[in-house]
Amino acid sequence: MDDPDLDSRIASIINALEAAGLTVEPTLIHDAAVGVAHELAQPDRFRAIHASLNEKHVSYAIRDSDLDLVREVGAVAAAIAAGLPSAASVIVGLLVFLVRYRRKRIRLDADQAVLLKLLSESRPASCSIEEIIARLAQSRRFSAEQVTSVLASLKSVVQVDGNVTALVGEDHGLWRAIDV
Repeated sequence: MDDPDLDSRIASIINALEAAGLTVEPTLIHDAAVGVAHELAQPDRFRAIHASLNEKHVSYAIRDSDLDLVREVGAVAAAIAAGLPSAASVIVGLLVFLVRYRRKRIRLDADQAVLLKLLSESRPASCSIEEIIARLAQSRRFSAEQVTSVLASLKSVVQVDGNVTALVGEDHGLWRAIDV
């Protein structure tokens, strides 16, 4: 997503933050701003699991508890409505949101993304391996061993910030998405 105007605005933000004594990684801010701008441009499609904008066959997940979009955006909107913030404070609030968004993401391969989306869309119900295979039969073919292996890999995943978390859980052969 190349947008010279967005790039110019991001550069201005980075310069203003650095002038204020805040150290930022330009690539991190740029990538986060582009990714979130893309998602927020389509609010009806915002989701916790999304395809990477610049990496083939890669998706990212973010746990609901790690990113409360309504709370973050609501706080900024309330401050704007109250006439409290300067442009700088709004920018800082949004940058905090963007950085948290980037740091709390979990990188997924294509198979992990497919299975996590299926379980996430099934919530609050849990699914057996057989149910998962049947529901995916139209679009993808997985063996029971493949599904089990991929789901097991989602039981302990590393967020970009290094924290380890679980995206799925299993109880008596029934699998469910956790907080996604």
